[in-house]
Amino acid sequence: MSNKKSQFGFIKWEFVVGTFISIVGIIISVSMPEVRCFIGLESEACASQLKTVELLFQTERGESLGGVRVQINSFGTPETLWSDDNGYVKVRIPSKGDVAINLSKEGYPTQNFTINLENEQSTNRIIRLKKDGKPEVKST
Repeated sequence: MSNKKSQFGFIKWEFVVGTFISIVGIIISVSMPEVRCFIGLESEACASQLKTVELLFQTERGESLGGVRVQINSFGTPETLWSDDNGYVKVRIPSKGDVAINLSKEGYPTQNFTINLENEQSTNRIIRLKKDGKPEVKST
């Protein structure tokens, strides 16, 4: 008889703990802007759709520049990506508003520029990093 009581108690607490963990997981997920958009809840992040933008990094002479650290600051925690050996990277950014891009590469000063797809709708950019710290950005 006592064995049945201990099994019941274990099952009861397993259910309580499992339910608690599920509720906490749902609360955390719904508080994330991307999840809120996905399930149809209003969020500031939902105000604009994300678009893929292709960036190609080059030296001042036009040679491919791999290993560029690309930090995207659009909302929430900045996202960091790296260009491949050919200087290429794809980023997903909001289709509305300014998106700050921070670039760093050994041998170059940190460089910054802004992408606003409302003003310049091209989703391809060639960025030439310069020794003076001001990148040359061309839409293609």
